[in-house]
Amino acid sequence: MEYLEAGDVEGLVSLYEPNAHFVPTPGTHLVGTDAIREAMRQMVDSGARLKLEPREIRQVDDVALVSNNATLTGVGPEPVLSTTTEILRRQPDGGWVHVVDDPFFS
Repeated sequence: MEYLEAGDVEGLVSLYEPNAHFVPTPGTHLVGTDAIREAMRQMVDSGARLKLEPREIRQVDDVALVSNNATLTGVGPEPVLSTTTEILRRQPDGGWVHVVDDPFFS
């Protein structure tokens, strides 16, 4: 949320592994940081804002399944409400990055 509010595209991309999967809109499946960068640039350019409310986190060793209630505004006339499904992997520095980020998985 902080990177999006700051308009920091590279910061947003840093939250993903090089071959991560991201679903920016229903039916659109992107793979890799080049494609994710372009989607994030479009979100920043649109003035999008994101609010995440944590639902569940399941961690097994260096992998975590995360789910949030998400509200995305600024990308259309109405807010986009979703329940995210995210898989993250712990990095050698201790940080976590997305392997899969799908706000529309059902």
